[in-house]
Amino acid sequence: MPKVTFVVTLADGTIVCPEKTHPWSPRFENDLDGDGRPETIAVDRPAIGETTIAVCGTGLTVEPFQVGDVNKPAEVFPMDVDADGVAELLVGGPTGGPIRFAGTVL
Repeated sequence: MPKVTFVVTLADGTIVCPEKTHPWSPRFENDLDGDGRPETIAVDRPAIGETTIAVCGTGLTVEPFQVGDVNKPAEVFPMDVDADGVAELLVGGPTGGPIRFAGTVL
């Protein structure tokens, strides 16, 4: 069974780890750690509460990061921002605000 890392960032910066995402959550695959095997990324956007980003992959860890409106990010995209051959997760806010990566505004 793959390792699952759940990251939830609350408005005050608190990190919590829920047990699972909803079955209707958007999911996509991308090789985030550069090992040649894709990890599964699930984005849980409930009507109420914080958005959860779950990444499933052997030995993979995800650094928590703050996104603009942490309750309702619009989309999560895997993209190799720094051209190192490993995809990073980019999260866009719902109001057309800045895209954030690891706490840095792009």
